[in-house]
Amino acid sequence: MGQTNSKAKAAFVARGASKKAVAEDTSKNQSHDVDVVVRKTSNINAKYQIGKTLGRGQFGVTRLAIHRRSGREFAVKSIPKKRLVSQHDVESLKREVTIMHLLAGHPNIIDVKKVYEDQENVHIVMELCTGGELFDHIVNTGNYSESDAAKMVRSMLEVVAELHDFGVVHRDLKPENFLLSSKEPNAQLKLIDFGVSQFCEDEQYLNEMVGSLYYIAPEVLRRKYSFAADIWSIGVIAYIMLCGEPPFHCATNMETFRAILEQDLDFTFEPWPSISDEAKGCIRWMLQRNPDQRGTARDVLHHAWLEKVCGQRKPLGNAVFRRMSEFTQCNRLKRVALKLIASQMPEEETEGLRKMFKAMDTDGSGTLSVAELQEALTKKGASVEELELLTLVEKVDLDDNGEIDYEEFMAANVQMQKLDSDQNIRMAFKHLDRDGNGYITPDEIVHCLMTEQGLTAMEIDDILAEVDADGDGRIDYKEFHAMMREGGRLDHDRGDVPRRPSSRMIGSL
Repeated sequence: MGQTNSKAKAAFVARGASKKAVAEDTSKNQSHDVDVVVRKTSNINAKYQIGKTLGRGQFGVTRLAIHRRSGREFAVKSIPKKRLVSQHDVESLKREVTIMHLLAGHPNIIDVKKVYEDQENVHIVMELCTGGELFDHIVNTGNYSESDAAKMVRSMLEVVAELHDFGVVHRDLKPENFLLSSKEPNAQLKLIDFGVSQFCEDEQYLNEMVGSLYYIAPEVLRRKYSFAADIWSIGVIAYIMLCGEPPFHCATNMETFRAILEQDLDFTFEPWPSISDEAKGCIRWMLQRNPDQRGTARDVLHHAWLEKVCGQRKPLGNAVFRRMSEFTQCNRLKRVALKLIASQMPEEETEGLRKMFKAMDTDGSGTLSVAELQEALTKKGASVEELELLTLVEKVDLDDNGEIDYEEFMAANVQMQKLDSDQNIRMAFKHLDRDGNGYITPDEIVHCLMTEQGLTAMEIDDILAEVDADGDGRIDYKEFHAMMREGGRLDHDRGDVPRRPSSRMIGSL
């Protein structure tokens, strides 16, 4: 990495990158009786020992939380309800929780474990990142080498591609909203703070002016923007990482806004003359003022600079298609069990998928046909052969009606580490163990699955051969539990289960 560049341009001009401008409150209705979590939750203090303060934000405080049974460390963000002064604040927090659940499982997105709510606070339990903010890392480093910058930019773009696949615009991408998982040199970036993130459909435009001063795209200032606004923000971060200062910064907010709208990029000062044309070309592409001329996250991932510095990778598949494909690799019993569990998931954890399903179900039938799935994936830039989709639909379609209903879609797309708590697994086991004797027998598989889900005798034999570890011709809870934990995304650790050890919101403009 390069030398510190005037202590990273005086810490991005005294952290002006996080400065608010015009506050925009879309609702003045006071909210006194707030419910963020739909279901009743247990007391967080019964599950976690709350420790030292890690940080403070506009709405709440983040503290260390130690899981009492496992001893694992997490971060808990506590938001006092009295600070949610408007219905807009309440809806923003609900949406933040929904989006975090929707995106759970991506290696570069902060993983939310559980949300608790009591009379006074909402508590969001998340994985603990000990490496600090990317902002501070940039300040202490100055300007990065091209290799180090390219690796981080690639990780950011992969995160943004995931968000956009699920119809989410972050709207506040900046170094303060990326944490480093640890202090190790190869620590992963983790995107945090979805407080101003918004769902957006294809060909829809947003008009609320939100974000942070130096990272706002021109179209956000014009109040007509969509997914491409996030790409602009990544372009600004890339520029900062290579030279230590933002591309557009002036003495006042209004002058900075004018520069974002009109000023040319400056690649003339040090260290730009020694930086490759490929790097500058990639940044120019992300900072095209016309959002239609900006690359998508997937487009930019294949830019010559990133492929030259980081090496070529297999094209990044669509996140929805990837999740559904992973679901089809499970045996039929596991898929049915996941559907049972998904049907019991609380509303705040499934609202994002409900919105997505509704948008994809263009004829309003309550099911997704192969054609509707193909159309939705094509709009997101994914190229999937019809035969491949037919095979996928056949395996996700557990009731064999030829289409994917909402519960099947939800089971295939809810990240599996959201489904693998002991409580959820035991619930599914009890449902399948009809006589309650502690075993799932072939007759119970036939009764519960064949009549409802079209299972064949050969499939039942295959399931028993795979799951019945002791060969006694039936599945006990230990064997069922092992099946549910095995493979795919179920390998992720959970905080609410005793397993072996293994920012804040920056306000609206």
